[in-house]
Amino acid sequence: MAIDVEYHHRHRKEALAILKSLERNLGKFSRQDKVACDNYAKEVLGSRKYAPWLYVYARNQGQFKPGWIPDNYYGKVVLPKITNNYGKIASFKSLQQYILKSELLNDILTRINGQWFSHDQVWIDPVHIKEILFQTNSRVVFKEDNSLQGIGVHIFDSKTFDLDAVSKLGNGVFQGYIKQHETLSKFDPGSVATLRITTSSHLGVIKVRGAYLRIGRLGDSHIKSASAIKVPVDTLTGCLSTEGFSPKLERLLHHPDSKVAFSGIEIPAFSDALKCVQDLHTQVPFIGCVGWDVAIDHENKIWLLEWNAGHNDIKFIEATHGPMSVDLKWESFSRNV
Repeated sequence: MAIDVEYHHRHRKEALAILKSLERNLGKFSRQDKVACDNYAKEVLGSRKYAPWLYVYARNQGQFKPGWIPDNYYGKVVLPKITNNYGKIASFKSLQQYILKSELLNDILTRINGQWFSHDQVWIDPVHIKEILFQTNSRVVFKEDNSLQGIGVHIFDSKTFDLDAVSKLGNGVFQGYIKQHETLSKFDPGSVATLRITTSSHLGVIKVRGAYLRIGRLGDSHIKSASAIKVPVDTLTGCLSTEGFSPKLERLLHHPDSKVAFSGIEIPAFSDALKCVQDLHTQVPFIGCVGWDVAIDHENKIWLLEWNAGHNDIKFIEATHGPMSVDLKWESFSRNV
């Protein structure tokens, strides 16, 4: 019970902080919409503890919409039904090639329980690790198991690589560093922009639910949730929205560092990316919702950087162009809790 109380308290604190930021930029949250959110949280979702995220969604979109899924409701009510514990397998970065068996993965080596393996699961003598990593790569990325939000991600070149130091990081996967497409590099050349595509699996049907581009800030070596700029993507056209958003949902017309505008930019190979992640989801159809992080390189090739099947982020999609799951009727799950 104490864990449950802390969980909802943390979500309330985060949501209200974002709401405060929205009110500074967009004006006060209307009494009418607040009442609608409170009533919906209590009468449909089963508790007013789910109202704060509804406040954020409604204030950002300027109106209340039924069908929205609060982030804490998603974690406590929806995920246990559509994913259960199977979502945890995505947190094992070292096993993603074993599970998905995809050429879209840029995996070079994995480290599991003190042993090194090639991308095709062949044991590797540690004396050859550095040679294999930098044979065709000037830089490599190591992702620890359970890494998330940019934490647990390390970048090495041949000069900074130290096998003993890396071994202390535990289990994880080495991937080649991707040279991203020029269109995306204009925003921030220092880190690889990632396209987050969310898909659902229900009754044998895989469907794209939303997409957004995550762009790093000046000085970031890779995408970090605490600082990244998010820009909604039209899933029909692949075009960026006119507005991007800071972590606190402050609205931006251009990248704050490079000053490159979002409007009019089309994501390269976007339709290919959508097809790729839908095909990937067929490998794990028993997981109800997945957030896929892909990159597009300078030759328009799609690379899967990682997949998120635990508490993957749906709140940004809900806040910007949701509700995303009305047909799935997730809001009705509260009646069976």
